[in-house]
Amino acid sequence: MASADLAEIAALLPRFERSVMPRNTSDPSVFAPAKADRLLAAAAYLGLLLGLWLVAPVAIYLYSRQGSRFVAHHAARAALLHLACLALLVLCSLMLSLLTLALATSTSTTALLVYAPLAWVGGLLPYLASLVVLVLAAVRASQGHEDRTTRLGRAVEWLLRHDRAVARAPASTPAGPTGSR
Repeated sequence: MASADLAEIAALLPRFERSVMPRNTSDPSVFAPAKADRLLAAAAYLGLLLGLWLVAPVAIYLYSRQGSRFVAHHAARAALLHLACLALLVLCSLMLSLLTLALATSTSTTALLVYAPLAWVGGLLPYLASLVVLVLAAVRASQGHEDRTTRLGRAVEWLLRHDRAVARAPASTPAGPTGSR
């Protein structure tokens, strides 16, 4: 297929950027998502940094579920990740509270000097781990990757198949990773 044919086909698809077609394929149906879609997908993950735990991914999902399957996929995945991080943080907070209560009733100074800092570090590690996971997911979304192989990715795909508004949305990426431009 000539490059002029690809340009004509790309002109018919205004939802996608024509400059992000993968370099290693001649299939014109394989287009990466538009830059705006990639940024919106990344913003769904980064709502945590703004203090919008579930508000950002759910709002982005509701906004984009009829327009872009790529953004809907990442927004639903971000919402599930936010819920998992929230559950982990609540569990760690409860454990930290119990440990702090046990240390407060302890009369040993060694327990207070050694275990109290460990309790705080143990309370911060899950929060930092959730930040790292969400930032890495945002970076992958901004590069145009759509994860469908993990359990979470398969759960999101199941959710999207059962949402009638998303079922009518155009698929914006192939099953694998695409160009990262």
